[in-house]
Amino acid sequence: MLVPAIPSDLPDVAAFEQALGAAGGTWRAETAGAATVYTRFEPPFTSAVESLRSAGAAGDGDPATHLDPEPARPARFDLAAPTALAAVTLVAAGHGAALPRSMDLEVSADGTTFEAVASRRRRGERGDLRWVNGHPQFVIDNDVLPVSLGGRTVRAIRIVPVESTDEWSLAEVLIHPAGRPANWADWLGPDLDWSARRDALDASPRRDRADWYTRWVLVHRRR
Repeated sequence: MLVPAIPSDLPDVAAFEQALGAAGGTWRAETAGAATVYTRFEPPFTSAVESLRSAGAAGDGDPATHLDPEPARPARFDLAAPTALAAVTLVAAGHGAALPRSMDLEVSADGTTFEAVASRRRRGERGDLRWVNGHPQFVIDNDVLPVSLGGRTVRAIRIVPVESTDEWSLAEVLIHPAGRPANWADWLGPDLDWSARRDALDASPRRDRADWYTRWVLVHRRR
């Protein structure tokens, strides 16, 4: 809900809707007095994911294992064959260094020519609107990075730190195959505290859903 008459750090209606349009998906906007209320969010990609096996410890479906890539060097991961992807989601380790604060995510259809599909820059996080767990949000932390790809064909994925020598981690590279039905129905109890959420996520892994991984890293980084 946005109320332009009340000063806040939130964007105005035009800026928010421009960011939503760039992120993709659908929503409904309604006016209620001085407020604009947004409902019925539908992400542009499904929750269904597969771990990218070529990523080793970051592609084994277990967010408790992770890679610690060389800080300033690109990390490349190849798919077994060119595949139409709706999105890719990067997940940081549950402790220590997170994803790079300054980075480009690049994809290639042929494994040779790469194109940047997402850019993150230090101190620019408050302007980066993305779909997380089925909802649009400004991704301020560097624990998770979902990137919509709109069904483009991908043969390889490359993470490129930009003017950065900071250490970073990578627990999972998750690919969202195109053509799957969108399903973001919630399954985790809304009244659980951090400890109970962590126990529930550890007890009932849902390795085929992006929101299990993103919630797992969230609760484990907030011990």
